[in-house]
Amino acid sequence: MKNLEVLRIDDIPLLYAQVKELGIQEIIDKEIKPHGNWSGISLGNLISLWLCYLLSESDHRLGSVEGWASENINLLRALSGQEAIQSKDFTDDRLEQSLDYLSKDSNWFGVSSQLNGRSLAVYNLDSLNTVRLDAAPMQGHHEVKEKGLFQYGYGKHHDSRLGMLKIMLACVDNEVNSFGYPLAHLTVSGEKADDGLYIPLIKECEQTFSLTGNEDKKLYVGDGKMGSKENRAYIVESGNDYLVPLSKIQFPAEQRNKQISKSDTSEYKQVYKKDKLGKKILVAQGFEEEVKVIYKDKQDKLQEWSERRIFVLSTAYAAAQQKGVEKRLLKAEEELKGLLVSKQGKQTPKTKQELEQTIEKILGNKAGKLEDLLSVEIEEQVEEKKIRAYKDRPARTEQFSTFELKIRRDEKAIEAYKTTLGWQVYGTTAPKQSMDFEKCVWKYRYQNRVERRFDDLRNKVVPLVPIFVTKDNRVEALINLLMICLKICAVMEYKVSKQLQEKKEELDKVYEGNPKRSTATPTAKRMLKSFRGISLVTFDSQTEAPPNIEMTELKKVQLKIIELLGFDRRIYTDLIKQIKLFFSDKKISET
Repeated sequence: MKNLEVLRIDDIPLLYAQVKELGIQEIIDKEIKPHGNWSGISLGNLISLWLCYLLSESDHRLGSVEGWASENINLLRALSGQEAIQSKDFTDDRLEQSLDYLSKDSNWFGVSSQLNGRSLAVYNLDSLNTVRLDAAPMQGHHEVKEKGLFQYGYGKHHDSRLGMLKIMLACVDNEVNSFGYPLAHLTVSGEKADDGLYIPLIKECEQTFSLTGNEDKKLYVGDGKMGSKENRAYIVESGNDYLVPLSKIQFPAEQRNKQISKSDTSEYKQVYKKDKLGKKILVAQGFEEEVKVIYKDKQDKLQEWSERRIFVLSTAYAAAQQKGVEKRLLKAEEELKGLLVSKQGKQTPKTKQELEQTIEKILGNKAGKLEDLLSVEIEEQVEEKKIRAYKDRPARTEQFSTFELKIRRDEKAIEAYKTTLGWQVYGTTAPKQSMDFEKCVWKYRYQNRVERRFDDLRNKVVPLVPIFVTKDNRVEALINLLMICLKICAVMEYKVSKQLQEKKEELDKVYEGNPKRSTATPTAKRMLKSFRGISLVTFDSQTEAPPNIEMTELKKVQLKIIELLGFDRRIYTDLIKQIKLFFSDKKISET
């Protein structure tokens, strides 16, 4: 045997099996009709194989796909059954055309709705039909221009000199694992406020649910920006429930502190969890009340509904805030004591008014303001100093002041203030029968499920940032495509977790460097990583006979994952027979 060639196939057959099960190729070819000059494989086939590249390589750059297709051309032919596939089907020009089709709202909504219908057929929502909403900015080195997608906006960890776009995402919960399914999203320019994006996204969610036949009441969960009366009124009017933390604008601190001070601590409901040793730990406690909420819309139409106000005192949050208060008090005391200490290059206040202004600035600038917790008394001593005559200056007497500060902590006020710390107030219309105090606490604490999907989008599954696509419509289409990737991952994670739960098992050998560690809820990224190294080896005897092809043996963890996903090992083992059908001139290459 003179020629030997090794073809790494890794997780590509597994990914294609999942793409095929969801019917992505059929959905795209049904919903999107390319221009008559489109040639080569269908748009559905192209995108299905492109999705395999995106998830396998974790790279959204268009220029790399053609080389990948060329290296794997016979594998792609065998998987798709498309003998006519050429690497030229995956040029960056062809991929840009595909993005142009995906960027059209009508095309995307049809594809997304059909895919959601198939995904949710195997993805069971939790008992409350929980939909979590949140927004996240994404930055790029794109030109900021009028009415463009990239605009200057606010982001906690972003460079203010760069433009950004914003993605609003809706994920649905399930009863099996902590990974949400990305149901719908909006891509808007970066300067837009979050609170105006909730209603459009909820409308899209409702349309999707309606198309999938799910007319049950939903529970929409969001952060404080979703808590405006307009948003809450819309959710109620649409026949659904909400759970949101109420900000100090929606429920002023004075009112909430008044209700907290009136409450009876002996009647607080308590929420516990168990630590690793099985010991119960107090997570939160609190009480609730019911109020009437009245909202007048822009057409002066009045809407009224009952809202449960859930007052939650978080143990960890309260401890952190109380520690922060002590830290700020100590820092303020140190600054006050140092006001009258003379140092090189430092000026000390010369007048009582100047000293009072400096003290007010120190106490008022600290977070939470400390003027009610620390009292500062200024003692002034006025002294006279005789100045002798010098040249043309006559003798004179000058007055100057010296000061002493007496700083006192109002311990009673400090303790009273600490009782107001660590509290969060949630508003919800969900009935107590389905979501009591404890369930409300845990339901909002799991809001990080939607944040995890943003992390997958930004950094993990197929990193969106940095964004290499330049045109606005193609950036939006790329985000649409990556959302399909997240949907595929969510379905894979759900299916495996459900099977493990039913079998009361855990999956091991998916953590690099720690093969004994196991989990009942593996991520798609970890599962796909475990398929690295699977290869097809071709021995070309340079005769008329087809080459001899062998595949590296599948590991136990790989076979286990294939089984948990509901597939057969033949998605790998049958590849040898299928690839031989596409060989020509005894060589693995593009014909």
